[in-house]
Amino acid sequence: MSAYGKGQQGLLLWELTLVIMIMAVLAALAFPGVFKFYRQAAVEYEAEHLLADIRRCQSLSRVSGSSAWKYGADSSADTFVHLVLEKGRYTTMAGNMRTLERHAYLAGVKAVKEDNTTYATRADIAFSQEGTPRSVESMMTILIYYQGYEQEGRRIMISKGGRIRMERGQHGG
Repeated sequence: MSAYGKGQQGLLLWELTLVIMIMAVLAALAFPGVFKFYRQAAVEYEAEHLLADIRRCQSLSRVSGSSAWKYGADSSADTFVHLVLEKGRYTTMAGNMRTLERHAYLAGVKAVKEDNTTYATRADIAFSQEGTPRSVESMMTILIYYQGYEQEGRRIMISKGGRIRMERGQHGG
């Protein structure tokens, strides 16, 4: 091989190294923005999903409460649909035993029940035939957030009267 060929091979390796370094720098600059987009989209998705399932439980409890007695319900506990918030997932159940649906949160997303300054990873959300929550004194708040970014989370609030709404956290940089 001639000296010219060896010089070309060395130049190609240098160019390839330079291109890889430039791509690594660009990726390092883009990663925080992509990560922020993912965590906000994941939290929004999970909050909307949980909100819809809580409202569905409320609606089903209104519809099925009195008519369930005609279809074999043995006690008043069997006549309502409720949602059990657990660590890493939640389960929608009919009565005390029958599981209707399980939903696992996306990676990094957490949901906790807020009580002033404490957080509980387990909560039972159930509604009466009138659509009011069974165990809410004034307001139940559920915080959905990406681990480490609680300030960007969403809060689902259930009032004693049965009003369910979502509040979004700050979206600052």
